[in-house]
Amino acid sequence: MGKSGYTSLSLDEKRYAKLRKDWESHVTTEDTFTVWATTVLEKAIEREKELSSRYGGLHFVGSTQDGGCIIQEKGEVIRITYAKNTLTCDHDKGMCKHILYAAMHPQF
Repeated sequence: MGKSGYTSLSLDEKRYAKLRKDWESHVTTEDTFTVWATTVLEKAIEREKELSSRYGGLHFVGSTQDGGCIIQEKGEVIRITYAKNTLTCDHDKGMCKHILYAAMHPQF
């Protein structure tokens, strides 16, 4: 029986065990795992909404094996690469909206 006023979120047991172990090893917080995870999930949704608002024409396609990502804008594929502690865009020079979008995207 769950706690009154709460709901549950079912996670695969192996995935939960890995998440919990990583959290215990790398996250410093006063919150419980559940409170922390809920906060992170809420912030990820807020970030997605903000990205849609600011960068509505951009779409995150996916991450690349070399630590970069692929973004699509008006049918054009844009590659963001990460090397030597720097993000670069194959479409623009210097800091651009594509790099900002990638850096802010929760899946990057």
